[in-house]
Amino acid sequence: MQPVISTDGNPLTGRASTDPESIARLIDVSLIIGFEQRHRLSRFTAPGAPAKPIGSPQALGTSPRNGGAEAVTRLWGNELLVLSERLEAGPGIAAGWVGTNRTWGAVGLRKTGLFHPVGAATRGDGTVFLLERRFTAIGGIAARISRVPPGTIAPGGVFEGSELGELSAPLVANNFEEIAVRRGAPGETLIYIISDDNFHSLQRTLLLMFSLAE
Repeated sequence: MQPVISTDGNPLTGRASTDPESIARLIDVSLIIGFEQRHRLSRFTAPGAPAKPIGSPQALGTSPRNGGAEAVTRLWGNELLVLSERLEAGPGIAAGWVGTNRTWGAVGLRKTGLFHPVGAATRGDGTVFLLERRFTAIGGIAARISRVPPGTIAPGGVFEGSELGELSAPLVANNFEEIAVRRGAPGETLIYIISDDNFHSLQRTLLLMFSLAE
């Protein structure tokens, strides 16, 4: 574990600058991290290396303070998908962008129910797995995993995921907000989700793994 280093070589400080929410690996194994509050994307070439700013989608900066780049994943080449948790491109459409560095095209995720995108991961064949989260005073917290077929996400379009499963009471339900996928045995995909306890006594940090057989 190491502190996140800013562009000047010093550890990040201050709540507005130290709220990373998403991560994606580029072809050269450098990492893209999406930050909230001061909405931005940063590139890190190695653990402990200073941040290298990259051009972020301009509209990302208009996201609500705690609802920015929660979901970031690499689609193909070094093209990234960035989804804002709370910014909408239209009624019921989560704002998103596809691109790299300074060239971005708008996309939209059609939302269903009260769920908002908080994580995304791409399988080797181009399938995107989404993690969505909702919280209501009556229903409490819940998470949903959905799948988007390869080739569905393109600039200028609106896409939608198909639900694989939902975690809500009485199942394990917590503040799940990141997802990763990898191949397991032949015909098997392993899906990992992790929750953030926010240093709160009523929440827990949990790592769950699911096996998806196809």
